[in-house]
Amino acid sequence: AQGALANMAVMKANLDIMIKRSNNTPNTNVPPEVTLLPNKPVELGEPNTLICFIDKFSPPVISVTWLRNGKPVTDGVSQTVFLPRNDHLFRKFHYLPFLPTTEDVYDCKVEHLGLNEPLLKHWEYEAPAPLPETT
Repeated sequence: AQGALANMAVMKANLDIMIKRSNNTPNTNVPPEVTLLPNKPVELGEPNTLICFIDKFSPPVISVTWLRNGKPVTDGVSQTVFLPRNDHLFRKFHYLPFLPTTEDVYDCKVEHLGLNEPLLKHWEYEAPAPLPETT
């Protein structure tokens, strides 16, 4: 029991030091910035990966759901760990392998304490614009 009390005293002292180092700043909920983009130029029928880049958020607690045509997708999805930034915020990447078609639409749905409601970033295939004709 004495050892436990000593450990608690050391932990309290360490906590006080960390609070001072953070200038007594309480953790605030900083909402993420979200970007959704393909890994490489999209060609119909060619395997690709959608990347949901979630950046500049705190605390490092987040829920990400991939949607295809409005329905959740879990097959093949992957993600990084929370990556710390120099400004004490975090970033994270989520990946969804997919086969581009003209019919399918995709969303990356992000939920975070700093958001009042889930944030959806949308992606769908867009045919490349024709090159202008030269005369």
